[in-house]
Amino acid sequence: MSCQRLFFLLPLCLNALLIHSNTISTGLWFRSHEYSSEKRTSLALCPEKQFHFSSGFELSFDIQLRKELHNYGYIFRIIGNDSVAFDLLSNFNGGKRSLVLTYRNNSSIPFESADLSAYRYGEWVPVVFRLDSRKKEITVSFMGKEIKSAYHSSALKSFRIFFGYCDFQRFKSTEVPPMTIKNIRLLDHQKRQIASWELKKHGFNISYDDLHDLPAIACNPVWEVDRHIIWKKEKAFSAPAHTQVAGNHEEGVVYFANQQFILKYDLEKNKMDTIFPAGGNPYKERANQMIYHPFYNELWSYDFDKQTISRYLFDRNLWTNGDKELKNPLYSQHNSFISPADSCLYVFGGYGEYRYKNSLLKKGVSGKWTLVNYKGSITPRFLASAGLKGKDTLLLLGGYGHPSGKQELGPENYYDLYELDLKNFVMSKRWKLNDISRDFVHANAMIIDEQTKQAFSLCIDNNKTKSYMILKSFDLSTGANHEFADTIPCTFDTVNSFCTLYYNKNNNRLYAINLHNDEEKSEIKVYSLACPPFDPKQIYQSEKDTHLVFGNKYWIAGIIASLLTVCFFIFRNRKNSRQKRLVISEIKDVNLDRITVNDKIPSSVNFIGRFQVFDKTKADVTSL
Repeated sequence: MSCQRLFFLLPLCLNALLIHSNTISTGLWFRSHEYSSEKRTSLALCPEKQFHFSSGFELSFDIQLRKELHNYGYIFRIIGNDSVAFDLLSNFNGGKRSLVLTYRNNSSIPFESADLSAYRYGEWVPVVFRLDSRKKEITVSFMGKEIKSAYHSSALKSFRIFFGYCDFQRFKSTEVPPMTIKNIRLLDHQKRQIASWELKKHGFNISYDDLHDLPAIACNPVWEVDRHIIWKKEKAFSAPAHTQVAGNHEEGVVYFANQQFILKYDLEKNKMDTIFPAGGNPYKERANQMIYHPFYNELWSYDFDKQTISRYLFDRNLWTNGDKELKNPLYSQHNSFISPADSCLYVFGGYGEYRYKNSLLKKGVSGKWTLVNYKGSITPRFLASAGLKGKDTLLLLGGYGHPSGKQELGPENYYDLYELDLKNFVMSKRWKLNDISRDFVHANAMIIDEQTKQAFSLCIDNNKTKSYMILKSFDLSTGANHEFADTIPCTFDTVNSFCTLYYNKNNNRLYAINLHNDEEKSEIKVYSLACPPFDPKQIYQSEKDTHLVFGNKYWIAGIIASLLTVCFFIFRNRKNSRQKRLVISEIKDVNLDRITVNDKIPSSVNFIGRFQVFDKTKADVTSL
């Protein structure tokens, strides 16, 4: 018994450790042949300018290939002097794989098939391209394997670099392989880094390099990091009315069960299978009253009027009960969990018969429902969020109710955190939030990250039927909270809707589920978000002025012009004020921090003393 319980506790600990993983999705995901030509992805490095390398350069990046029906395309196209192209083409089709560097469209240098056979789809590997103008030699390496060749062309000094789709003059190509690119590095012939694009932070269709804000412009981009800030709709479907939902966290599976069939949804594969039980059915409940029991590997459908549980036995493909009567909920929107201590089902709170509840009920595989007396107190509520911290503590977050439990006395939203000690059954309050700007309640389950001591919960505006869910984190010690990602539209009703949150450790994603019932059907929607979740402000780059960073000649010209302008005004005004008579030999004796640009100058750049830039309205824009 003890070994089995230890096995059950393991996934609880894993959930706590993995949600805040440092594995962050980065890079640009390229739309390939599954899209029409005009909707495929391209990435151009500084497309409005050319890179000037008289002696050569090195381009490196990481690539991840995926398998689709059609896999042929240009990984990159490098155009020299607007006259010749160096292309790296790939075509990875299972066992038959090719990776070829072409030059002038008539010279090809292939990698050996044996060198490509070790590649596994979805694996990140480095690619390096070198062009040596002095030796007239080009080199490409993939997974550490290298090919090289001489090239014969006039001196190549200027270059344009494209990934995927290319739309430049006569070098146009729409063939894009199914790939993802990240960590682009550009070095000169002396290995000095010129630019670096991690392809993590970005604007709408642009990502600036980390050194000089050089732009990489994308067409039809799919930024991998957006999986951490934008909820992706994975499934939307209808099922028979009063469908129930329960999750098997260890296997990454969610079950949707009704009196006709069971839907088994594999979160990682995004695949749905239908199971038709050989007998019996779950209870037909208006509220969600089903849970997966990991100790027995069963689905438990429960009703508070009944002393028996309808258990779905996977090995026998049947439910142990056949009651088809529709039940009105006595504990709507309650919180349920399987206790690691005794493997019993516990139910807290809920709403029914115009009363909010704060009772804790217990039910084993056999025997009656029993009331558990706990020490301490908590106000009656429903629509709270619950989660296990470790193996012996239940956390209860927020909710909606009234201290008396009576609906007619005017309920309110709660913004507090309680913990229930499952060993001694002691309820204690951790904190309460004040100054809430807008009302919200919580989805049924929350995820505890014990590494960062935070709780993640979906918060719902309970004043609207056409509402939304938004992910929030709450510090377990202080209650300090933060909003993540975007919002999820949802239909919300205190009786007929059910919202919950799952974490799948197999692919490190959060899953939000919104289920809404009417008398005829259940509408179900499933959304996913990569972990760790991000605030969009951490990712999005604002538009930057990059016209001064495309070559030293622009900087030099600007500096000379600015210095001449400043000198002109200095000498023009020297006759008007003895305080402004400055000669070169005297500059060292002047407090340079006090020198500012003359107020009459409409726009200027000040290089003497403290560096300052003023626009035409005389506003100080130095920080920009």
